[in-house]
This record gives sequence, structure tokens and C-alpha cells, in this order.
Amino acid sequence: AVDLMDIAITGSPSWTNAGNAWVGDALGNGSLITTNRTTPADQTATGTASFSWSTHGWTSRVPLPQDNVVINNAFSASQTITADIPRLGANIDFTGCTGSPTLTLSVAVSVYGNLTLVTAMSLSGFFTVSLVGRGSQTLTSSGRVFPAAVTINAVGGGYTLQDALSSGTNSGQTVASGYLTTNNFAVTGTSFNVSSGATVTLGTSTLTNTTAGAVTMFSINSGATVSAASATFVVSVV
Repeated sequence: AVDLMDIAITGSPSWTNAGNAWVGDALGNGSLITTNRTTPADQTATGTASFSWSTHGWTSRVPLPQDNVVINNAFSASQTITADIPRLGANIDFTGCTGSPTLTLSVAVSVYGNLTLVTAMSLSGFFTVSLVGRGSQTLTSSGRVFPAAVTINAVGGGYTLQDALSSGTNSGQTVASGYLTTNNFAVTGTSFNVSSGATVTLGTSTLTNTTAGAVTMFSINSGATVSAASATFVVSVV
């Protein structure tokens, strides 16, 4: 499969999407690519056992950036979902999932739409989760702690939290582009960074950064827009 992002093509390209020869639309592409790509489809996980993202028998194919992913399985106990490819899909939704599976990241991953986790699951794997949707997207953590960094790189779009956001030890959050609206929910980690051109609206959120060593806990670059008049910042060194 080939994933294309921010590509404009002239002429009359055509290709066949079949077998393993798929075209992934990773957003920002011209109309010739979006016209000739594989038609987006919901890819639904099946079964009750562990599986890897790249080899699982999804509805029709391994999820492409334009595909929504539904994982609502009734898993057997102690099962693992291994995210072993960098693109996970558009909207990733675990609503209805039971059995407390572990989503294990073996590579850094990107989500091209909403991300909805549930309480009946856990996360592992020290790899960055990048949220790169370009519309008005949502992030629902359901109390799950991201083991590594969460980066919002949503060119022309952004993410609104549906509940509290938390990253684990030696991890934090970066808003690299687009916007983050915390929706008054708490954000915790070891660092919080806002890049030039990004917009963050904190409302009445409490941002808590905890570290055991020397680290820049809050970084707001020139050119960033941050609304934080009613927010609370907590710094904890342990």
C-alpha cells in the first residue's frame, strides 16, 4: 500500500486498488488522488483472540487512513491488539469492546480522525500517538493513560477533549499544528508544548506536569495562540 499526503497531481492518473496494491489517502491531497483512491469503508475487527493490525482479517483489508476502524469485540481474557503499522485509520472506535484487551503499540502511530477508547481496555508500548485529523475531531480517553507522548498535528483542523487526558512517566503532550480545546478537562503528564501557529484553548482546565529531573515542563513557542486566563498550572518535582 502507498499512503499519500498533501499531494497534487496533474494529468489523468489511474490505478487499480486490489490485493495489496491500495492507495491510502492521508489527507490534504488533490482531487485526482481522492477520486482514484480506494473507497473509504468501515473496517471491523472480528473474533475474541489477540491480533496484529497488519495481519488481522478485517472486513475487507488492512485499514487505510481513510477507513474507519471499529473494534467492538467481546474479547477473551488477557488478549492483546498489537498496532504494528504506523497508520491506524480514520476514526478509531472501541465503543462496545469488552474483555479488557491491551492495545500495544510496537511503532509510533497516527490516527486520521477521532480516537475513542473505553474503560474496558488498557494501553502499552512507549511510542508516540499522533492525532492528525484535519476536521473538527474528538479524543475520548476514558481514563486510559497514554504510555508515551500524544502529539496533535492537525493541519487546518483540531481536537476537542471529551474527558481528561493523561500521559505516563516521561511523556507529555505537544500541539504541533491545528488546535486543541481541552473542554475544561484536566491534562496531566511531564510536559506540555505548543508550537508556533498552533492554537490551544484551556478554559478552566488544570494542567499538571510531574517530573523527577530537569525538563521544560511548559513550552509555548512564539506564534502560538494560547487561551489560559482561567486555567491552572501545577508543577510537581518528585
